[in-house]
Amino acid sequence: MYYLMYKRSTTMGTNMDALVDAARKTGGAPMALICPDNKALSAVNEAMAQGIVSQAFLVGDKTRIHSLSNLTGPFRNQYDILEVDSPESACATGISLVKSNQAQMIMKGELNTAVFLKSILDRKTGLPAGRRLSLVCIFEIPGMDRLVILTDPGINPHLFPIGTPESGMDIIQNAMDVAWSIGIPTPRVAILGANEVPSPSVPSSLHAQALSRMHWKNAVVSGPLSYDIALYPQFAEKKGMTHDPVAGQADILIAPDIVSGNVLYKSWIATIGGAVANVVPGAQVPLIISSRSDTDRSKFLTICSSVLFSRYIKDRP
Repeated sequence: MYYLMYKRSTTMGTNMDALVDAARKTGGAPMALICPDNKALSAVNEAMAQGIVSQAFLVGDKTRIHSLSNLTGPFRNQYDILEVDSPESACATGISLVKSNQAQMIMKGELNTAVFLKSILDRKTGLPAGRRLSLVCIFEIPGMDRLVILTDPGINPHLFPIGTPESGMDIIQNAMDVAWSIGIPTPRVAILGANEVPSPSVPSSLHAQALSRMHWKNAVVSGPLSYDIALYPQFAEKKGMTHDPVAGQADILIAPDIVSGNVLYKSWIATIGGAVANVVPGAQVPLIISSRSDTDRSKFLTICSSVLFSRYIKDRP
């Protein structure tokens, strides 16, 4: 196993540095980049420079690919350019590379996300894995002594789409898998709510309570918990929640809907300068779906976390 050896640290930058170092130690993984653009190539170049990506298949219009300024450099021989005539064909080619074990993750470049996901989720020709896709975000937050995982701020509108506790389990399980892949052996999971008291007027709080009463292997789940109680021991103590095994120690925050998750995500980045690496589990390989607002550093960290998740998928029973 090459996973990050998880430890709590008060040294700023140590945890993301450790994630990058763990990705290096995997020996690198091959990937498919669908409809490349310069921003995506910049992140791939950095990953190649650090031995985190071993080979990249660039799938798209060959003339356009050759025109990209970031295609040059010492890693040119690690690129394989595959010509296709449409975004749909590019996605199909990327999927075939995964099925033939030539690529272990797929990154979306300059194409419509809906086209990309439709191809991935096609039951006959895609890479579905029988679980909902979700966006899982690994954060290094200034002042925190650990990495914090947030989900889902970008794909699923609701944690409980059909109004049952079980309908939220895929998102929670995806986040646990990401935590395990980066070396958190027993993640503490907080299902967020306005406060820690379940109420019939807020159905998601009752579903959170039901999930916290279930048995979870190699994880601890509690909910509903408010944001402050979930993350900070002083608030857990002040509100008499020290008996709760997650309160003040959460490794994973589960947002009840995309709005609250997205507000947290953007607040941590724009307001307090958090660093983030994103993983999209739920398919047969990790999906790398960058936002236009993602920095070069975030794209690179996302590749690192996806390499670790790819290795986790290969190594687990």
